[in-house]
Amino acid sequence: MAEANKEVKLSLDQVFNLYQTQRNQLEGIAQQMNTLNNYVIDVNNAEQSMKELQENTANEILFSIGSGVHIAAELKDLKKVKVNLGVDIFEDMSLDNTKTFLEKKKADLVKVMERLKQQEQELLKSIAGLEQVLNAAQHKMVEAQKAQQAQGNVKKPLPIIS
Repeated sequence: MAEANKEVKLSLDQVFNLYQTQRNQLEGIAQQMNTLNNYVIDVNNAEQSMKELQENTANEILFSIGSGVHIAAELKDLKKVKVNLGVDIFEDMSLDNTKTFLEKKKADLVKVMERLKQQEQELLKSIAGLEQVLNAAQHKMVEAQKAQQAQGNVKKPLPIIS
């Protein structure tokens, strides 16, 4: 049976590569969070539009076709709406079922965002640890360089890791 706490030794280059990889993963999570947040905003807008449809007594709306251009439209049936289930597959749903659909969709998005937030926190802890290792290694290199300079063995300065 393998030991649970095996010691792994990494070179400074490997630690730096792991640091860079995790920084890139962190950026990817930020992009995903932004995309998911936009989806939540879209669902909120749809919920608000549904509420306004239910309150509409004139059966007329202004429909946006983009770039600030709208068309006046008359609503035929306020009892059902067409819901895109994905890949342009539509289903007729009652307003109540649509509301439930949107609530579930938003709840699913929030769950994914919570998991990403947890991954982000784990990555931040790991990155902080790697930064400590890299900073300690840099400090040791600077001290070694100073010692060599004091002995007359001058070498070019080491790059600073940030």
